[in-house]
Amino acid sequence: MALAPTSSFLPLKEPAQIYRMYLPAAALACLAAAAGFWAAFRFLGKKGVAAAAVLGLAWAGVLGHAAHAQNQAFASARTLWADTLEKCPDNPKAMLGLAVALKEEEDLDGAEDLLRRVVEIQPDYAFAWVNLANLALARGEDGRARAYYVKALELEQSPEALYNYGLFLFSRNEPKEAGAQFSAALEKRPWMVEARLNLGVCLAVMGRLAEAEAHLQKAVKQAPDLAAARYNLGRVLLDRGKAAEAARQFEQVLRIDPSFSPARAALEKARAPGRG
Repeated sequence: MALAPTSSFLPLKEPAQIYRMYLPAAALACLAAAAGFWAAFRFLGKKGVAAAAVLGLAWAGVLGHAAHAQNQAFASARTLWADTLEKCPDNPKAMLGLAVALKEEEDLDGAEDLLRRVVEIQPDYAFAWVNLANLALARGEDGRARAYYVKALELEQSPEALYNYGLFLFSRNEPKEAGAQFSAALEKRPWMVEARLNLGVCLAVMGRLAEAEAHLQKAVKQAPDLAAARYNLGRVLLDRGKAAEAARQFEQVLRIDPSFSPARAALEKARAPGRG
């Protein structure tokens, strides 16, 4: 019931069916039930209360059946967004959500059709262009992917767009350009540990090991159980001649994920005679 006063009465751009309203509506439902029983007793006496109870149970059964049917929409992300889109056919957010779900299910054609509808309806929807870029990348269409990332960033320099473009650039052996994207993402969202990790990797690839170590140390501090951050920090420490510190990082990686075989091989290298 404590949630009721904090629930907004302001209109939302998103369709209501995106949200589950069971808990926020609980206080209002209890008040309505109490008011109904009070009115029945006040005007109809005990027989009115009994009749109200029967009607209330019947109505609860109807609502329960309807809720069970509606819950079928929550079986997966695809069914949820498909149900939302059926109710709001021109809603860009619902189209985007369904497109992402279809991409996860490897229905790339269906995902692309929806994303193109989104940018036709709302050409300045930067996140839709990011997803079009990710989709083009999944198809192996590097030229289109690069163009869509650039388009998204022209519309909005969001941390997500910067980060995704950075990943693309790094995968195309452009660490300097990728590092610039990760750095820009961190300026907007300093706690974005994935961007900090990848910036550290870019710096290491470019041979800027001291800077790489500083960023990877911060990434490990932010996310102590992120195996990739510890592994890459260990690699940098090893390259800087800090074998004992590197070994401790690799040991922590294997504690987090015993199946991380590169860390096991790196640990053996760090413990090799002469490594100090």
